[in-house]
Amino acid sequence: MQCPPRNETQVDHKTPKAKGGSGDVDNAQVLCRDYNLKKGSKEPQKEETP
Repeated sequence: MQCPPRNETQVDHKTPKAKGGSGDVDNAQVLCRDYNLKKGSKEPQKEETP
């Protein structure tokens, strides 16, 4: 069995379902496979505004 390419896109939950995130479109983001696997069930970092 071949692995998909590392740059394959996947739909990810911004707030993981394991942490109470919903399956709504507002909680979805498109990530490359490699980053999505690294992210796992962690929540994304909040960007700080100056």
